[in-house]
Amino acid sequence: MTDVSHAPWRLADPDGRVRDRGLDFDLIRAVAARSGWTVRVETRPGKRCLAELEAGYVDATVGLSYTPERERFLRYPMAGTGVDAQLALRTDRYRLYRLPRTPVRWDGVRLELPAGSKVGVTIGHAVAAQLRQLKADVDERARTTEMALRMVAAGEIAAAAAHQGEADALIATRPDLKGLERLPVPLEQRAYFVVFSKKFAQAHEAALPTLWGHFREASKTAAYQRAVQELSR
Repeated sequence: MTDVSHAPWRLADPDGRVRDRGLDFDLIRAVAARSGWTVRVETRPGKRCLAELEAGYVDATVGLSYTPERERFLRYPMAGTGVDAQLALRTDRYRLYRLPRTPVRWDGVRLELPAGSKVGVTIGHAVAAQLRQLKADVDERARTTEMALRMVAAGEIAAAAAHQGEADALIATRPDLKGLERLPVPLEQRAYFVVFSKKFAQAHEAALPTLWGHFREASKTAAYQRAVQELSR
């Protein structure tokens, strides 16, 4: 599990560390109880999570979006020629956030930025690839969404691409971020899945459909679905 807070899926303790609180931790505990598998959760920086999955040091992660690069070393639930959307835990939108009157524009096709400026993305987030396709200069120094938004507020970058639900909640509760505004057109919407390392998948091929089914059923709790619905607003 990524060690960065992302409410309500991963919640930090008072000391700022993510340990075992949040809806994704609840989901994993429910699947363990339902399936009979023993599950140990370890938290890591996002890039290290992916590196250890690729190496086969860990077996799975919860809440990862699809990219062709990730499919090279991870097992996603597939249907036909693509990822099985019915097995997504949730979807979330990326939005662009800027200071008022900053000439950052996005109409769904074309991205306009001030000359020489950068767009901040939390390190390891897949939206960075889309921004580069749009010819944006991407800054991936931020470990958290809050850090990326603070960089916008401080004028270090022209905009940040962030998950809408998390960014909106931060802007609503952090006085130093309340001046930021969200561009009206979503940058992209992504689905998030339970994925397994290739090593685990090859060793337990027959168990994968049942495991994905357990996660799908466990995600139907009222609390989890309320959070999912909040993301669609």
